[in-house]
Amino acid sequence: MKKRTLSVLVTMLVSSAYANATASSTSDNADTKSNPATARLVDEIITAKTIKRVEPKFPIVAARNGHEGWVEISYVVDKDGNVVEPFVTDSLGHNAFKSVALTAVKQWQFEPAMRNGEAIESCQNQVRMEFSLTNQKLSRSFYSFYKSTNALLQENKLEQAKQELSDTRFKNDSNLLEQSYLSMLWADYFQKTNQPRKQLKQLYNVTSNVKQLYKSDRFSPEVHLYNLQQRFIAELNTQQFANALDTFEGITKFDTPTAKTIITNFQPYVDQILALKETSKAIIHDGTISENGRWHHRLYKHGFSLSDVSGNLSRLDIRCNGHRVTYVPNPNNYWDIPASWGSCHLYIEGDKGANFKLVESNKA
Repeated sequence: MKKRTLSVLVTMLVSSAYANATASSTSDNADTKSNPATARLVDEIITAKTIKRVEPKFPIVAARNGHEGWVEISYVVDKDGNVVEPFVTDSLGHNAFKSVALTAVKQWQFEPAMRNGEAIESCQNQVRMEFSLTNQKLSRSFYSFYKSTNALLQENKLEQAKQELSDTRFKNDSNLLEQSYLSMLWADYFQKTNQPRKQLKQLYNVTSNVKQLYKSDRFSPEVHLYNLQQRFIAELNTQQFANALDTFEGITKFDTPTAKTIITNFQPYVDQILALKETSKAIIHDGTISENGRWHHRLYKHGFSLSDVSGNLSRLDIRCNGHRVTYVPNPNNYWDIPASWGSCHLYIEGDKGANFKLVESNKA
């Protein structure tokens, strides 16, 4: 076997953002609403700091077959600085990548985050680990496949394009660069067939760490901007407003004429998103528990409820900047999230295929 250099790139996608954080002196229960008459204080908050980070081992079976991929993991750092409850939120490539990534993250050690001198949980942490071999480039056979399939998409021969994408050997046997191009083909297909959620899934494959994408040399700035433009539109169409604001910020990092045009075109939509946050208008999402037993959403409003539940939902896990709470997902409850908790991710667990509606709203 030809000798290869193996590398694992660890990218922090989301970390607990405590800087300049403010908090009211109210209870930390999610169903407690801040009293406007209560005196407010500014918390002294220190983020969790890495003491020990174990790199994952590149699986031999994947290296032997030339497989590359990545794994995203969500985890909590407890008050003792240990990683607890890590789980895979998304992945691409060989299944062995997931197990070695989880094994590594569980061994990480931190100085715990502190609030006013007391250790607290750091609850909103996510990492992407890329497993790559050297000299990533498009093979001749992949380039030929890409050109022919892209031509089918541009000619709106969608059934033929879908057949090519579904049957190709490259979905299981390709490097990270080829996987990125494959995701872009799928994203174009789902955009043309009006499937924005599936389109987003493919775009997230190639636009991770969105606020740092302008530094990436995997694609040209114009390709990055095209992907970010499509991602922003899909996030609007699926009401993923918190993510849409991040995507827009990522676009503003590019200093090109194309970026300036996109920013000008998108600014009115950003203004509407910002205005929506404090209004009484509800945002309704259709949710379905996936094969991994979870459904994930990043909250935009200050509160939410569940309705129209069909199937078994077992746990509701709310992970915010400096707070983390779990509940039994009772459809009769309304969860009011204090604004001081910052950005929150919601994970709902249950039986595969269970359906429900998530209603984001501000408590009157």
